[in-house]
Amino acid sequence: MFDMEQKVSKALDKNKEFILKNPTSLRSFSRGDDNTFVSGESEIGKGLPTEVEVASSAIAEVKYNPQSQVASLRFVGGDKWYDYQVTPDEFKEFIDSDSKGRWVNYVWKFDNRMPGY
Repeated sequence: MFDMEQKVSKALDKNKEFILKNPTSLRSFSRGDDNTFVSGESEIGKGLPTEVEVASSAIAEVKYNPQSQVASLRFVGGDKWYDYQVTPDEFKEFIDSDSKGRWVNYVWKFDNRMPGY
């Protein structure tokens, strides 16, 4: 479990609001035929890490209040906050996702977005 996931679990256990700055996602890399790094599964025997934790390229900050069950997100390059109604379990799924931006775009955007946009 990564450090961010541990912090989120502790905060949710305490049922307190918290802020995550620069949430991270996991990326897998391997070398392509031309010996440059490419996304995807690492080939066995190459000696490269299979997963690397990187800052989200889409989400700058996340605030979550487990009592009101509202996740507020600020995207990279923006100053507006967007609210999503999510349960603590749904928030954990977001934290566990490989890509935070894709999760918001494909899951929360349609099922959890709150009015006001």
